Amino acid sequence: MNQQLKAWVSGRPAPFATAGERPWKDAIAAQVSAPSGQSSSGMAIDFILPIGHGWPGHPDIDNLCEPVFSTVINRLGWFGGGRPNLEWYLATKRPGTELGAVISVLTGPPLDVAAVATRPGFDGTWSGPLPRSARDEQFAAWVRDQGTPPPSGTLAVALEFGGSRVNVGDIATGPVKSVIDCLQPIIGGPFGNPDDHRIVLLFVVKRAFGIPDGAVRITVGSHES
Repeated sequence: MNQQLKAWVSGRPAPFATAGERPWKDAIAAQVSAPSGQSSSGMAIDFILPIGHGWPGHPDIDNLCEPVFSTVINRLGWFGGGRPNLEWYLATKRPGTELGAVISVLTGPPLDVAAVATRPGFDGTWSGPLPRSARDEQFAAWVRDQGTPPPSGTLAVALEFGGSRVNVGDIATGPVKSVIDCLQPIIGGPFGNPDDHRIVLLFVVKRAFGIPDGAVRITVGSHES
């Protein structure tokens, strides 16, 4: 795995569809360089957020990724300017006093999921249609039927999609957000509005080895800082 870019972006990370999204995207655009011309495959993002309001608290980690992808890929032109070219990403969030994010663009294969899923509890592969909303009752029922006890504390989640057709960089309307939201039986909270703010590590990859085209393997476990 080779690193093409590693940039510290100073500012207050904001999720999409909030008042802070535009100034955060402008900060990213001003502090991240243009692409080098080489092809890229993955991205690592480490968000540093305020510690108040009961950590881990909001914003949700998937919602934080959307403005980064919009700016780094669509605005600056990394990954050929297209989110379907993003093969994998690893996002983390942690509290701190100097707010911002470390954004890295990398080439080569993704990390082994075993390296990012700490103390896994839930581990299953779904081969049906991917959920398209937070209220996919069939998918949520499958998660519930696995009978896995909900892990405590902060969480690590890995989503390994089979095949190349899925756009893992599409957060607002793509499958990543819907799959996470339908994990409510494991991560807690009300149906349709789960406690996904507990997720402090999110690993997403497509074309995962051994996963059938159109399926997704999901690993959820407690995360140890």
